[in-house]
Formats: sequence, structure tokens, C-alpha cells
Amino acid sequence: MPGHLRDFFAVLPDTPEGQAAAGRLRPAETAGAGTVPHPSGRPWIVFRLPFRQVSRVTRGDDALVLIGPYRVPDDVLHGVLGPARDTADLHRRLTRLPGLHHVVSRVGDDVCVRGTASGHRRVYHTGYAGGRVASDRPALLAHLTGAGIDDAALALRLLDFVPHPLRHRPLWRGLEEVDPAYALSLRDGSGGPRHTVWRWWRPPEPELGARRGAPLLAAALADSVRAQLAGHTRISCELSGGLDSTSVASSPCGRRGTGRRRC
Repeated sequence: MPGHLRDFFAVLPDTPEGQAAAGRLRPAETAGAGTVPHPSGRPWIVFRLPFRQVSRVTRGDDALVLIGPYRVPDDVLHGVLGPARDTADLHRRLTRLPGLHHVVSRVGDDVCVRGTASGHRRVYHTGYAGGRVASDRPALLAHLTGAGIDDAALALRLLDFVPHPLRHRPLWRGLEEVDPAYALSLRDGSGGPRHTVWRWWRPPEPELGARRGAPLLAAALADSVRAQLAGHTRISCELSGGLDSTSVASSPCGRRGTGRRRC
């Protein structure tokens, strides 16, 4: 693996080629390194995540894996996966959890990979290993497939402003990025497409006025930020100076007598 990729994960197909790819990606025995298997025993998710936590539960051959800044308790994940009827139902239930996580799920023969609706956690994929390989790091996929630089995408990055959706075009040829509102479905069955994308998130319809909605929004923001801080005693924040980032950074914190913020 390229030495600069200290934190990554890859989702591999349940094929002999996928198992061989895992051998190329499997990190050395370092902190945060590991593998989640397919029901067949072949590697499904290969990761090196010294800065993130992997939470996972199973229901028979079905599985739910969350990759993010904190570990989600098993009973919480069982409460999401247990009653889920299918992939879409599972991901609807996941919207109740606070925080920012990549989600990898398997329900029946449907493997699904997605990031967050905000675009903070993104997913990339490309054809390889007799199927489709997905990752949160496009550089990892380029390394695995030997993809060359996309000169047009590189030229776009030199512009002062790149209009949507061109600014999210990967820098390597043959790689695709999943729109944040969509999820990537991977199927190993014969016949039909091996991968599709489907919309898992839509902006909710406005139902509440500012008086009723503002406290609920503030509580949701505080829960989300507080979840990111779990297990940390000291943090730093990068503020743009606007009211949005300042509010998010300050919402879960209490003021100490010294005038400093402590979370």
C-alpha cells in the first residue's frame, strides 16, 4: 500500500480475485488493522483505521458495519439490523443514529456501501477482481487497479471555481464517485448489472415552523457533535467565522470559569 494511506477501508467482492486483492491491500499488523469476512470466509472488508472505529453486528449471514469516529454499541446496531426487512428499510432506520459514519451492509445477496448525506464521508468504486471494489480512498483504488491520472479532471482542479458536479470527479481514470444522497449496491449474482446506485436520502419536507423546529434542530446538532467527541478529552475546531460552524462547535460545550470552552 502507498505509505501515505494510513487510514482506509476497501469492500471486496466474494470471488477468488477479491481474495487475491485483499492480499495486496491487507495492511501490516498495526493498530486499527483488520478484516471482516464474507459468509464464505473470504475477505469482505479490509481496513487500516487507526483514527476511526469499526462497529459490526450480524444476523445470520446478514451484517451491518459502521466505520466512524466512535464505536456504536452492539445493542444499538442489533436494534437497527434485527427488524430490518431489506436494505432500504435498514438504511431508513440508520438515519436515527447521530454522528458521521460510512455504512457497509449485507442483507440477503445485496451488499450496500454509502457515506453521509452531507458528503463528509464519501464512497468511490471501480471494476476489479471479478466484480466491483469500493473504498473511501480513491488513491487506494488507483493503486490497486494501476489507474492513470485523468488529465481532464486534473485540469479542472486548477480552476478557481469548479461547478457541481465536476468538482467531485476523481483524479484517476476509471474511478467513479457515489453521489452523497445515493448508495452503491453490489450483487454477486449472475445476470443483470453487478452494481447499481439508489437514492437513500432526500431532503425532508418542511413540517414544523421555526419556533418548534429550531429546538429540535439544535438538539440534533448537539447529539451529533457530542457523538463525535465520545472518548476524547481534548479537541480542536476549525471555524469559518460564520454562524453555522460556530454554533455546531459550541453547542455541546459548557463554559468553564476561565472563559474557555470545555467539551
